[in-house]
Amino acid sequence: MKKISLLMVFAFALFGCANKVPEAISTAITDCSGNILENVSSRELTLCKAVPPAYPESALRAKIQGKCVNTFDVGTDGRIVNAVVSCIPAGYFEKAALANKKHFRYLPAVVNGKAVVSKSVSTTDTFSF
Repeated sequence: MKKISLLMVFAFALFGCANKVPEAISTAITDCSGNILENVSSRELTLCKAVPPAYPESALRAKIQGKCVNTFDVGTDGRIVNAVVSCIPAGYFEKAALANKKHFRYLPAVVNGKAVVSKSVSTTDTFSF
């Protein structure tokens, strides 16, 4: 009896809750404030929120400046995925450059009324004092 009850609870949690999110909201095209936009057939990738990277303590103490080129994809939810960073000089700024990207938010590109993944987006972080 316990196995059947647990199975029913699991099935409801897995399938029942998923149906409660309206399709229109889960695929809606929005602005940076989250307002749903009507009749958007196309839009370029748009940055909504950026956070500057923290200056690494070791680089600051050693008075080292540098630059990082970040390459990543932006998913249909506006979050950065598949981030890769290349910094000069190497070994000081990579962790900081990658860490701040989790706070970035984009409005995804829209093609034919649907949000699409943007591939190989590139940004540059400059570390100077």
